[in-house]
Amino acid sequence: MNKKVFLGLLVIVMTLAVATTGCTFNTSTSSGSASPSSSAVPQTIAGYSTYTNATAGLRMQYPSGWNLTEGGTSTRVVKFSGPEGTNVILVKGRDSRSLDVVKDVFISSILNETSYNYTLVSTEKTTLAGMPAYNVTLTSSYLGVDLKQMQTIVKKDDQVYMISYTTALEQWPNYLDEINNMGNSLAFTS
Repeated sequence: MNKKVFLGLLVIVMTLAVATTGCTFNTSTSSGSASPSSSAVPQTIAGYSTYTNATAGLRMQYPSGWNLTEGGTSTRVVKFSGPEGTNVILVKGRDSRSLDVVKDVFISSILNETSYNYTLVSTEKTTLAGMPAYNVTLTSSYLGVDLKQMQTIVKKDDQVYMISYTTALEQWPNYLDEINNMGNSLAFTS
């Protein structure tokens, strides 16, 4: 494994630690959960495999040539590893705060992480699995490797799901179609 790929993986692992800290898994009650819309039925994508996790209550497609690793941390559901150090990691945690608060806490937490020198590029409202979501795009640098990351944050009831796409800055546009397909294929099964 070359240095760039290793450092990219290291940054991903550390980023997820920060991301899950931003979702504090508190148990207070709050309104603001959403239900999936009927238009959230994902299409089968040719050349993709299907990952299903009954415990996490989701299904997602991923490029057939990519590797997947389940678990790894208490909040990580699955990690998809693609070419050139590209990774998509899905984490799940309990948080009863509103989606807006979860997003704000995540951004504050990650920007205060000094080891990686994160810069916020954009925050955009979107939908995922037919539900309101946010895309938070960041850049960072660690040991001379420039990285770009997009966190898509969605809530279903009191569960927060974060899909993290991270790759070297120069590789960013190369896998956006795959990342969009993966996100668009996400379906909640419970």
